[in-house]
Amino acid sequence: MKYNTYLNIAIAFYAVTVVLSIILMLFNIVYPEILIFILAVLFHHFGIVYVKD
Repeated sequence: MKYNTYLNIAIAFYAVTVVLSIILMLFNIVYPEILIFILAVLFHHFGIVYVKD
């Protein structure tokens, strides 16, 4: 039972990772500025200083 639960969590996590990577790839092609802005916000949120050249 527990193994099945862990397996479902792993599959869900993998699926979310794949979907996020595809979305980021599309954003990178269509809206690179928005992707940079999102990354800056994320880095700022996690307390990492993000400097854009």
